[in-house]
Amino acid sequence: MAETNFYVSHSGDNGNDGSLAHPFRTIPAAITAIGALAKPPSTAEADLSANINLINDAPYMLNAGDQGDIYVNMSVSGNVAYNNWVTIQSANPLSPATIQRDATSTGSYMLAIAENNCRVRYVNFVGASAADTVTCIYLNGASAKTGFIIDECDLSLVGSGIVYGANISVGRIQNNKISLNNLVNTTGIKHPSGCFIYGNSIKIPVASDKTGQKGILSGASNAVIIGNTIANFAHSASFPDIANNGQAIRELSVAPFIANNTMYNCTYGVLLSGATVITLGIYNNIYIGTGIAFGRTTTGNGTILLLDYNDAFGGTYSNLTPGSHSITSDPLFVDAVNGDFRLQPGSPCLNSGMPTLNSGYTTMGAWQGAIAKKAIANRERYNFSDMYKP
Repeated sequence: MAETNFYVSHSGDNGNDGSLAHPFRTIPAAITAIGALAKPPSTAEADLSANINLINDAPYMLNAGDQGDIYVNMSVSGNVAYNNWVTIQSANPLSPATIQRDATSTGSYMLAIAENNCRVRYVNFVGASAADTVTCIYLNGASAKTGFIIDECDLSLVGSGIVYGANISVGRIQNNKISLNNLVNTTGIKHPSGCFIYGNSIKIPVASDKTGQKGILSGASNAVIIGNTIANFAHSASFPDIANNGQAIRELSVAPFIANNTMYNCTYGVLLSGATVITLGIYNNIYIGTGIAFGRTTTGNGTILLLDYNDAFGGTYSNLTPGSHSITSDPLFVDAVNGDFRLQPGSPCLNSGMPTLNSGYTTMGAWQGAIAKKAIANRERYNFSDMYKP
């Protein structure tokens, strides 16, 4: 596959060619350079890619100056047909670069993507303060856009993590650590459409009494939600408030599978609230808290083909009936208070999950599943070994 690499460094200059020896100074300069690339022949489009490599010599500050908020749309430079993979990444995965917002930045996002086939990986995003309401990554498009991967990034001090806008479908949000500010309406991942969401850690640092907080809000179709750890979306002051507060996973549309997620200290675990919700399976999840582990707003909302093999420790079911293999036992986490959600030997969740044709019973929760093990291996490889910790 033919690749074009551009580099960005604080010691660079936007008048450079973007090579490793002569890097750009700002990320928008590299985006403009990609947009200006010659249009590839249509037969070769799938074989080309371009990378923006961030050299970790200092945080890349988003401010009111020339760096600004970052907007990825190659068509602004005239290359409308450019549909190949564009990756924004740290030049060295073992030393992730940081994109940080300061108090002078007035934009509503840190990174916005309105282009097909974009990937962001090995990058740390940091908001301006614990009061910052910014959306970290915003995916949007004036026309249909597909093919997004947000992979092994660390998002902190932000109002919302990753938000899908209009005309966006198909992608993967995987192996990210999202730490949200304790604000009204803060959301970890919002409205993913046709998206695989797995291996992410989503948290608020401490359980709060603010309204509208959600770990994953799926208001679009066909989001597969597997192997995530979601913590501290609790709202004790007005509990229970179905409409707004303290939800680990809220599903409004079609979710093929919600499986192997760990939900800790949340008012609601999985809440189905759309009249047309269709869920093929809710299984192998662990909820620990004092609220509603699995529920829906009314009895008639939606269709669930499988609701079984879940652990609801301390929680209840609302307008739903658990399957006969579901349990309500202490999952025996190693150290939940400090964010270690591995299962101890003797845990009732080990080998108690939904059976498979080839390997017998599986295990409940986000840590011990095959996908989770792969996610953990990736984190250790890239020094992100604590990403599951809330």
